Amino acid sequence: MLRRMLLASRANAQQFRQIRTRYPAALNPALFSTETTASSSDYLKSAQEVKASDEQAKPELPSDAEQSDLISGNMLDVLTAHNPGFKRSQANLRRLKAQVSGNAIPPEERMRAIFGYLLQESRDEVTRLRELGPEKLSTVLQTHRENAHLRRKQHAQTAEDLAALMAQELMINSTGGDKYLQNTEHLLLLLLHMLRSKSQILDIDQIVEVFETCKLIPGTQNRLKGILLSGRLLYSLGKVRMDPFNESFYIDALLYHGYYKDAWQLFESYKDRVNQRWWYEMGMMVTLRSNQLRKYDLLFRQTIDKFGESYVRPKVLKTAIKKKLYMGDFKSANKLTEYFMQIGRDLGFEKAAHHDSSDEVPNFDAEEQANEFLNALENPTYSDVMDIIQAHLFRRNYAYAFKLFAQFLEQADSQNTDVAQLLVRLQMLMINDIETLKKAIQPFLKPNTEREALSKLEASFNFSIENIGLSDARRALDFLLFRNMEALTSQPAMTGLVYKYIVQNWADSETDNSIDPSKKFQGIIKILLINKQEDAALQVLSKLEQSDGSGFYPRVNGHHYSLFADYYLKALMGTKSVLKRERLIDKVHKVVGRMERFSVPFNATITASLIAFYREVPDLEECFKLINSILVENSRSSEVAMNNATPFFEMRLVTSKLYQEIWKTYRLYHSFSADWSLLEPSSYRMGWKSYVLGAKKTLNVKPAVPMSELFRQMVELDNIMPTPKFYSNILITLAKGRDFITMIAVLQYMKTKHAVVLEDALQKYLYVSLERAYVELERKGISSGNSVLGFQSATTLAKEKVKSMIQEGQVLKKLYEDPTNDMVSQISSYIKKADPTGMETLPPLLRSLGLDTSLMKH
Repeated sequence: MLRRMLLASRANAQQFRQIRTRYPAALNPALFSTETTASSSDYLKSAQEVKASDEQAKPELPSDAEQSDLISGNMLDVLTAHNPGFKRSQANLRRLKAQVSGNAIPPEERMRAIFGYLLQESRDEVTRLRELGPEKLSTVLQTHRENAHLRRKQHAQTAEDLAALMAQELMINSTGGDKYLQNTEHLLLLLLHMLRSKSQILDIDQIVEVFETCKLIPGTQNRLKGILLSGRLLYSLGKVRMDPFNESFYIDALLYHGYYKDAWQLFESYKDRVNQRWWYEMGMMVTLRSNQLRKYDLLFRQTIDKFGESYVRPKVLKTAIKKKLYMGDFKSANKLTEYFMQIGRDLGFEKAAHHDSSDEVPNFDAEEQANEFLNALENPTYSDVMDIIQAHLFRRNYAYAFKLFAQFLEQADSQNTDVAQLLVRLQMLMINDIETLKKAIQPFLKPNTEREALSKLEASFNFSIENIGLSDARRALDFLLFRNMEALTSQPAMTGLVYKYIVQNWADSETDNSIDPSKKFQGIIKILLINKQEDAALQVLSKLEQSDGSGFYPRVNGHHYSLFADYYLKALMGTKSVLKRERLIDKVHKVVGRMERFSVPFNATITASLIAFYREVPDLEECFKLINSILVENSRSSEVAMNNATPFFEMRLVTSKLYQEIWKTYRLYHSFSADWSLLEPSSYRMGWKSYVLGAKKTLNVKPAVPMSELFRQMVELDNIMPTPKFYSNILITLAKGRDFITMIAVLQYMKTKHAVVLEDALQKYLYVSLERAYVELERKGISSGNSVLGFQSATTLAKEKVKSMIQEGQVLKKLYEDPTNDMVSQISSYIKKADPTGMETLPPLLRSLGLDTSLMKH
């Protein structure tokens, strides 16, 4: 709807009315938020383009009947039960009841009246919460509720009155969500109902009014949900568009809920008109949060060319640095970090992190005022630098991390506080000796400042230990400390666990280092299993299974069981004994049985662990039972979630780790289907054939989702950005499965979306795969023309013919310098030779991935 509206609006510019509203709150705090970098494509809107998934049944979305109370008489009972009891609210409720009394009121009028009531109550709720604060407001609301209950009890005369009183109390007690903003949540529910039912009972001014109100809602989730729903209602009219400043709120809401394509389209369509640095910075955040690194690179260069090299907002750069590090692009990450540090040297680094307050943001009556505010320079902070150093260490870019650490050390104050904070942030207190850290940093210090800097480092290290109270703990638990920097940073989760354990349980000072109870017991189980204390770990698991979460032990979840599956997998990989392997398989079956017995839902972590275990057995039937189930459910739940304005981070079922295990399983499956005749005769070949035949005996379940759809779900639906190593595994899997059409799409996607380069080793592997495919093609042709010729003889002739064709430049001749373009060209040539109609399926696949089909016309 939004995409069609935008295209129509550009075609009818004179009919395109622009809505400009005052901008009273929080122009920029959420706009550049990096909390939700993770994301997905708009599955609902792209579903029309995705032919591959058309054969799957459409999931049943929540029906309109579920929202019927909004326009029925029952809604008045709900609103009465949740009336906060203030005089103004009671007057509003009486006015509403007078407006909707009688059966002759049309449903549209009833809904409009309820909307007006909820809008006013929402404003009042937000104002009261801001003025009174949560604690005082809670006391007032409780007093009002008790007084109202007493009054209703006194006026109850009949059994029906008592039943109604009990029903109201049940409504109040069973209500979830934010107790301070009950009517605000009802307003959001009403907006969702209007959007899904395509009701157009509100005029433009009313929708703008609710949009402005939603911008003031405290709490990220409800605020962005309200902005999304009201914005979609506004744009569904097809006649209006907000000004850029208000639209920036809407774009942030789209990103939060996974509508990345719409967010990019809105940014792109206003880019030339706005022509301001802040708008380009927002666009860069759109590309980064949607993992479109190629677009980010282009937009970053455009921003520098248009507005100069002196400044880009630090939060944008910090997000880009983390993304580049994740992809293993250390060269780009280092360059961006240098740029970030240069901005800090020019403007100066601030001590404290920025805490934006909406109360401090003024109203703007003109675009110039808003542009000036949004273009204001923001100083980088020491906290930003610490985050960046931590990111480089976490991604094992050690040399640059220590270089940056040295720069920070030279610039930090001499009071120990800044360096001490960095040491605590990086959990450097877990190294056994300060000399280890000195040796890592010393090569990057300037000769004239080296002695002073190292002295400052040692003083800060000792200060941190004393301040937290770890002196005795470090001596007592010396065996837990790390001997080198690589060991400290190689397993961040384990380092963090050890650090929190020591600080919480051994530190002398009362430091607030709270850790989620569930994660605490994950750590306990993990430590027990590392020390081969399986029985003790199972006893802890039993305690968790018996807990309802209200006492010392938290509720059990899939993360706890996954630790046992991982432990048994490691043992399985370490033994060839049939008896031991059978015992381990039985133990994993018991783990699954325990989960079913205690009704523990399967999450991505336990599913990934089980797939990895069963693949090692190998038991591909069990693997694909899990894989098929999770992929079908992923598609269904995502569509339902998008229709209910669910935040993206809450609706992702399949994580990057789980996708990696799925692709590894597909790879093994297609390895079993390989044509062994193309391999040179060897004892290994015969052993592999025996292994495959054994594995295939139990294989009655096959992949239900083709690899093209698997890739689309991963990158578009769940917005997973594969690393170069992950891309390599995907392409090798496609090569083994001879899915060359999907291979073209993946190659184009990794280049144009994620800016991943096809490395030489992988390129050679794909060329060999194509050569084998040509051999198979020629063998079939030779065999069909000579039925007397034996299979092996036909294969030998085919190999000789293909070798001759390569030497003569008929096939696999290099055409492009760019490795990806050349590989795509070679694959296309093969497909056209093998099946002249095979390329017809490529354009729909490219469109489903948001790729330009014109790229295939070279």
